[in-house]
Amino acid sequence: MEARPKIGRHLRIHAAALNYFDAVRRAGSIRAAARRLNVASSAVNRQILSLEAEVGTQLFHRLPGGLKLTAAGEILAHHVITVLRDAERAESELDALHGLRAGVVELVTLEGSATVSFRLRSPPWLSGAAGQRRCRYPGHGGNTRRRGQR
Repeated sequence: MEARPKIGRHLRIHAAALNYFDAVRRAGSIRAAARRLNVASSAVNRQILSLEAEVGTQLFHRLPGGLKLTAAGEILAHHVITVLRDAERAESELDALHGLRAGVVELVTLEGSATVSFRLRSPPWLSGAAGQRRCRYPGHGGNTRRRGQR
């Protein structure tokens, strides 16, 4: 896909496209992103192709090992991350107006500190901390990821 100049034109990007783009960026493939989003791979692919058409350039390099952001994809990713974080913050603030205390805690551990599989098996200190958080803040969700070297 060749880049087209967009002089004097405003982008009209839907929220679903931002979420799908971010999921593909994180997963590194359309199929893995679709599994995480619980939607068909074809739906994710259509959103990515539509987004690329809207911005006028390719956002991902299609490689045998998966997808990698292009320079344009990196620029868009920076803004998408900001928009998604701002949306989460706005949702939390609006919930707070109604007296709801909810949120998401994401705990990232280094490889070797916790083992993640279909069931989370982690060191006792991590399990205890997660249990205490669930009791104290029942409206909060939580995610645990392991980060290692690629």
